[in-house]
Amino acid sequence: LIEPVTPTIEGTPRIMVVDDNVVNQKLMLNILQRRGFEVVIAGNGAEALSLADSVQLDVILMDCQMPILDGYDAARKLREQKRTSRSGAPIPIIALTANSMAEDRERCKEAGMDGFLAKPLNVRQLFSELDQYLGATPQLQA
Repeated sequence: LIEPVTPTIEGTPRIMVVDDNVVNQKLMLNILQRRGFEVVIAGNGAEALSLADSVQLDVILMDCQMPILDGYDAARKLREQKRTSRSGAPIPIIALTANSMAEDRERCKEAGMDGFLAKPLNVRQLFSELDQYLGATPQLQA
């Protein structure tokens, strides 16, 4: 588990990255923090559910294939528990997966995920997807 390294700043969007691969966690942490987001990392769906109990979130980026509790089941449980973002709306869950066939997209949708991004990740698509749920993303930090 990688702890977030940015302090909580009022109004800063908070994104949870749920991925069992430490390299992917570090990459996403770097990309998102450089863009000005506060980042929380979970190593599997069970950790994500636990963190969602204690941390207010604006978006969840969810890997689909993980041990312990995969992204599909974690998304279903988050929806069953009616988790909401800091705005009071259901937390947007964006799937991150190497499986990019139409049936994979449908499976994500059926699990309650709102968006879909294929790996390897295209950073422009990532920020475009985040913009859809958060409005304009923060500016790139030096």
